[in-house]
Amino acid sequence: MTKPSITVFAGLSGSGKTNWICQQIRDIKSLEKVIYFSPGTGNIIIDQTCIPTEFPGIQVFSDDQEIEFLHQIPQAKEVYI
Repeated sequence: MTKPSITVFAGLSGSGKTNWICQQIRDIKSLEKVIYFSPGTGNIIIDQTCIPTEFPGIQVFSDDQEIEFLHQIPQAKEVYI
């Protein structure tokens, strides 16, 4: 069993986090084992809308989906938080 690569990033609103994550994901050859968790966004659903639209193969998790996200980590190749 291989361990996933986990990347954690943070920044202020409007600092380019979504653009950065999209660029990182574009560089990945196979998206089938990529998961993304965007905690603390509340009712601001930019990442939950933009990322799955551009990258349909990625599982995106938000607040109240922590347990589902944690269960998916062992099967993932790339994890972004």
